[in-house]
Amino acid sequence: MDNQDNILDTRPEDMPEITPEQPSSAPAETAEDTAPGTEFLSWDRPGDRTIPTGFDNAEPETVPEPDQPREPALTPAQQRRLARQKALRRQQLIRLAGILIAIVLAFISLCVSCSTRAAVQDLAAQLQAKKAAAAEAEEAARLEAEAEADAVYVPTEREADAAGTVSVTISFGGDCTLSNRDGQAYAGSFDEVYETEGAACFFENVRSIFEGDDLTVINLEGTFTASDTRADKLTTFAADPSHTDILSLGGIDAANVANDHTDDYGDEGYADTLAALDVAGIARFGHAYTTIVTVKDIQVGLSGVDATVDSTEAKAQAIANIKSLREDGAQLIVCCFHWGEEGSSEPGTVQVALAHAAIDAGADIIVGTGTGVMGGIEEYKGAMILYSLGTLVDGSTTGRSDMDTFIFSQTFVFGSDGAKTDTLRYEVIPCSLSSSDDYDYCPMPLGGEPGEEILSRVRKLCGQLSGGITIPDGGVYSGE
Repeated sequence: MDNQDNILDTRPEDMPEITPEQPSSAPAETAEDTAPGTEFLSWDRPGDRTIPTGFDNAEPETVPEPDQPREPALTPAQQRRLARQKALRRQQLIRLAGILIAIVLAFISLCVSCSTRAAVQDLAAQLQAKKAAAAEAEEAARLEAEAEADAVYVPTEREADAAGTVSVTISFGGDCTLSNRDGQAYAGSFDEVYETEGAACFFENVRSIFEGDDLTVINLEGTFTASDTRADKLTTFAADPSHTDILSLGGIDAANVANDHTDDYGDEGYADTLAALDVAGIARFGHAYTTIVTVKDIQVGLSGVDATVDSTEAKAQAIANIKSLREDGAQLIVCCFHWGEEGSSEPGTVQVALAHAAIDAGADIIVGTGTGVMGGIEEYKGAMILYSLGTLVDGSTTGRSDMDTFIFSQTFVFGSDGAKTDTLRYEVIPCSLSSSDDYDYCPMPLGGEPGEEILSRVRKLCGQLSGGITIPDGGVYSGE
């Protein structure tokens, strides 16, 4: 209060007294009215103001506002703590910025990598396509050059290997009787199976073999006729002419009709049989009638001779047929003989002589049937002699004691000049006459141990012949 009193006491006499309760009645001062040496000071911070004085040597007094208290000053420890917090926040911001930059750079790198990989893959695909196109063009040029080189001999339906050869595979099956025997009971018979199961069932199990070759040949032991003019025989066979669909659906291409049952129903039955085969599209041959079938532009001649009565006559007929086929342009000749003693697996001297004579005359393979059982296989002057294929389908009975048989398949190879080469390839396919324990007239190939047992039987029979062939395990001989 003493200082305050001193200040008030030094006030000029003409200055009115100002108290907090009484507003000042002094007129407003202007710049001209301001006494020399008087100053107005600005606010130092909110809540403080200065009071001007009229004395140059007077100290301004700072008066705090009642409703805005001063902020307390920080202690040195608090200032250090605040400085550390600020520094830590700066470090965190810098670290976060580094992480964000790393993420952005990684994303950019990934985008570039994906784009580059896609571009490389696209380029590789383009190069591969160009390479394939070049290879195709090269192969087309090679084939065109080969076609020009072979202009002298260009088969239209052949399968040629790299050497320009043609392979023709022919399968041979044994005796096929496609009807009941005359007077046989209907129950369980071949005819009943035909009516109930259909024509396709009989060769169903071997169809893939016959459809996979180039030509399939069987011996048709019986007739297709509706004639009732039966020959005076102990056993005769007559199938309805519609039964030829058994052959068509089974993949059979050709049938030999030269056997001892061709005349079961006389000339009428024989004529009916030939006509039925013609209608079905099955090539037929036998006796003095020969035929040539074209396979891959190779002319295959077919001859069939019945040698069960007179071997001398059979020999003459066979040689005449072979000569005729050669003159007609046959490049391969198949000579079928129906011969031998019923139930005998060993060929007689007559059979051996006939086979050798036919090969000497120009036959390329001899196919024997008639004994009803399997026989051995001999090679003579490079040609195969199948002494007996046995039976393939037997509709004359409801059961057999010997169910073993086989299909023989040989591949003949021809050079680019159309001449048969010496290449030898064949397969012995073991089969059963039935596909079930109940005799069902449906032959079936056998593999594994049952098949090997049949092959062993055939090997033994081959071993009894002077030129018996070798049958490898599995029955396939590839010429190596």
